[in-house]
Amino acid sequence: MPETGGAVLYEGELLAAASGSTLRPGGLELTERAIGFCAFPPRARLLDVGCGRGASVAWLRGHGFAAAGIDLSARLLAEGRKEDLPLARATAGSLPLGDDVLDGLLCECVLCLLPEPQRALREIVRTLRPGGRLILSDLYRRNEKIPGTLPSRAQLEGWLAAAGFRLQLWEDHSLRLAQLAAQLLLTHGRLNEICAALPMCAAAERPGYYLLVAEKQ
Repeated sequence: MPETGGAVLYEGELLAAASGSTLRPGGLELTERAIGFCAFPPRARLLDVGCGRGASVAWLRGHGFAAAGIDLSARLLAEGRKEDLPLARATAGSLPLGDDVLDGLLCECVLCLLPEPQRALREIVRTLRPGGRLILSDLYRRNEKIPGTLPSRAQLEGWLAAAGFRLQLWEDHSLRLAQLAAQLLLTHGRLNEICAALPMCAAAERPGYYLLVAEKQ
């Protein structure tokens, strides 16, 4: 769960009923896509930031990786720990890890809701070993002609470069976002609570969804 503004969305049942345990567009299919691209070796040390109930952590461990997760929500962490997953309470802006210790880090549908996303990226790069990979999937602003609350692709690439990353993969998966919105409508008949928890929901920004992989230089 993100550090601000996400409790209603991620701890409630509205999103879970439509998206399943991953609580995001694309679910584990995008996770699998990114992990396949990165080709991490067996027992690679991976951290899921904003892990929620630990769906991605469980999937990663099931595929032979030394994966753990952090989240701010004590409620979601408690649910994940029932499955004996290694989850801890911490924030993206202050990771409880030393320097250069991770092979990879996942941050799925979290960055856009952080109060200081650039600080989080600097903290993430600190914990990755040289050549380590960052996997991001999140909302972004497809309309770059207007200012907005969501970052554009150009802004995201600028943030990554400033933090010390080199972009390796960018894919638009906005169809996944539209599919989740349609599923929410089919399941609940409304989007009011979802949009209330996401103040960046502005049609003029043309919200989209991306998957990217960046390497620590």
